[in-house]
Amino acid sequence: MARKSPKEETYFSIWVITPARYLGYCGMWFMGMQGCLLAMDAMEDPQNIEYEYSITEEGSEPSIRKWQSEVAQNRTDVLSSSAPMPPPLADHGRYLSPPPDTDNLSEYFEDARARIRYLASDISYSDEDIMDVVAYTMKNIAEKFYQDDDDTELYTHQKTGQVYDKLPTALQYILDQNGDDCDGLMLLSRQLLIDAGFDKDLLYYAILEDKDPNRSRHAVVLYAPSGDFSDPYIIDSTNVFQRAVKVSELKYYRVIEAFNENEALDIRHHFSTSRAANRIARFLKGSP
Repeated sequence: MARKSPKEETYFSIWVITPARYLGYCGMWFMGMQGCLLAMDAMEDPQNIEYEYSITEEGSEPSIRKWQSEVAQNRTDVLSSSAPMPPPLADHGRYLSPPPDTDNLSEYFEDARARIRYLASDISYSDEDIMDVVAYTMKNIAEKFYQDDDDTELYTHQKTGQVYDKLPTALQYILDQNGDDCDGLMLLSRQLLIDAGFDKDLLYYAILEDKDPNRSRHAVVLYAPSGDFSDPYIIDSTNVFQRAVKVSELKYYRVIEAFNENEALDIRHHFSTSRAANRIARFLKGSP
């Protein structure tokens, strides 16, 4: 085989070897950057969070402690047990009929309570089925009766200057004003679940935080079946989730607060390397 002349070797090195080397470096840099970006995205992804819950007496935020104090005095976040309970619907056909064509939230909600109680009396429906119906019912209610907060429903913390949303403490107030935003409508969600026979001590109001810091928080109901917090359910009060979802299914939100009239949950977040590694591996394979 003929040996290349020094001049040919120089050309070969300049035009073949050097570009190939730099292309290799660029490829390694690109793959490294892509890996870093995937890792950063994985660390921010709520689906890679593991939760640790412990029961405490009160919430961490001033607005929640204020809410608990007021509700503890008045017990107004659920309807009074002495209030008339709408009877379950008499037949399946009426349950399947459209909801009432009314612009009055009290009338609409009373019909919804009767429908939920009808389902709860049917042993063929599981708790998850009923939670799905509650979520779908609240989606319909929000489409008709959702109202943004005005300035009177905000307050500024005296020491920190941070602005908080006043959490509604009276379900009847929401009905009387004919609607509210998510933190008021979540009282209706919890009431429907209580009407269906869910233990109210296992139903918490919960605050979700979006992984995008520019987006607002969202209020929902959190349910821990039999007090099991390994992977509790989220039942929405608007139309973000149209069925009951588990906390592990949340793609854009993480749970930061959970509370009811008796107690609160101290929630700790831990980054799960195993979950992140599995998701990155599925991404590289082209799997969802």
